[in-house]
Amino acid sequence: MKIAMIGQKGIPALYGGVEKHVHDLSVRLAKNNDVTVYSRKWYSKNLNTNFEGVNILYTPTIHTKHLDAIVHTFTATIHALFQKYDVIHYHGVGPSLLSWIPRIFAPKTKVVTTFHSIDRYHQKWNFIAKFALRLGEKTACTFAHKTISVSESIKLYCLNEFNKETVYIPNGVNEINHEVGSEK
Repeated sequence: MKIAMIGQKGIPALYGGVEKHVHDLSVRLAKNNDVTVYSRKWYSKNLNTNFEGVNILYTPTIHTKHLDAIVHTFTATIHALFQKYDVIHYHGVGPSLLSWIPRIFAPKTKVVTTFHSIDRYHQKWNFIAKFALRLGEKTACTFAHKTISVSESIKLYCLNEFNKETVYIPNGVNEINHEVGSEK
């Protein structure tokens, strides 16, 4: 299966919950699939084109607080339309604002969105950004073939606000084998 991840800053994850989520998910999926993560050049320490089997593509953006995510999502989405992906997976409600584009222009491609957070509640956003994020919530729940919620509260929010039944997949941690030793 050919899968694109759009919305995160990039991989490998340097910081950020969405970035760590996409890092772990894409590396696991790449074991049996052709996975591409759309990344931002400014986020990456070096401009690798592959990380642990995951293809990394860099598309242009405007690196400012209010334009970075949406411009990068737009350029990644336009590029993705011509790659014949089986799935385009948008991470976050801001990037999901553009999830309608592949539904119209690449109708054979399945669109998945992951609703990580109700971002408009974060104090850093002004009125216009909060409005766009609210609209992104709606598009995440309206245009995606499947919407994933990472918490039960977001699952309930999507059901109550948008009458959308989402797939609840909680964020997890990597399993680590611990040996129990005696304490001295």
